[in-house]
Formats: sequence, structure tokens, C-alpha cells
Amino acid sequence: MRSNVFPRKSGQAWEWLAREVLESPSLGKGRMKMGVQRIANHAQRQQMSNSSFPTEFLLLLFPDTRQLKLLYFGLFLGIYLAALLGNGLILTAIACDHRLHTHMYFFLLNLSLIDLGTITTTVPKATANSLWDIRAISYAGCATQLFMFAVF
Repeated sequence: MRSNVFPRKSGQAWEWLAREVLESPSLGKGRMKMGVQRIANHAQRQQMSNSSFPTEFLLLLFPDTRQLKLLYFGLFLGIYLAALLGNGLILTAIACDHRLHTHMYFFLLNLSLIDLGTITTTVPKATANSLWDIRAISYAGCATQLFMFAVF
């Protein structure tokens, strides 16, 4: 006895189609196409209902107490400002003194530029999130931060 009800589980879809083909001796091309179309429509509906796209990512490593947040903010702000000052001094010294225009100092100039780029990509957002109790970052913000980190 044939069932005209399409099975709910995707693994049963091929069994249902095989039963339709085997039990119907007068199965024409039109009914075969209809059965295949039913499977395709069901697979598409199932795929659309099960798919998800993240809109934000949760950041769970920030502490809960306000004092620790302020301590982390001050610590990372100090490290960030020290890195900016140190790399800025290296860039200024190499750019202003013509005696430092050698291969070794050109390499140090590139290293300080890379350090400025990578630290400026991640640390300000992390410190702001910690200070203002933001526990999520948007997908676009995460993708932008990852792209900028990869560029530097």
C-alpha cells in the first residue's frame, strides 16, 4: 500500500521515492519528475529551516566585578600607550636621522609599523568592551577586525 505523504526525515526520502517507483508500474516521466521535485522542495525547506547565520559573537572572558574591569582597563591602556610611544619614537628617530637609513633600521621601521597596526586593531576595542560591559561583538565588527589584523 502506497503512502502519498512525504516522509519528514530526510533519510526516508529516497526510500519513499524507491517505493513510488517500484509500486507504480505505470510511472511516467511526469510522475518521476514530480517525485524528484518533491524531494528537492523538501530538502530546500529543511535546509532553509536549519540554517543559521551568526549576527554577533559573545565575549565571555571579561570579569564580572567593576574593580577588576577597571584594573584590566588601566593595565591594557598602559601597555597600549607604551607601545604607541615606543613605536612612535622608533618611527620618528629613523625618519628624521639620515644616518639611520640603512637596511637594519628599515627592518626596524617595518616591525614598528606592523606592531602599531596589530596593537591598534585589537586593544582599543577590547578595552572599550571591558570598560563599558559589552559582552558581544557584531559579525561585521569581528570580520573587519580580523581583516585588519591579517593585513598587518
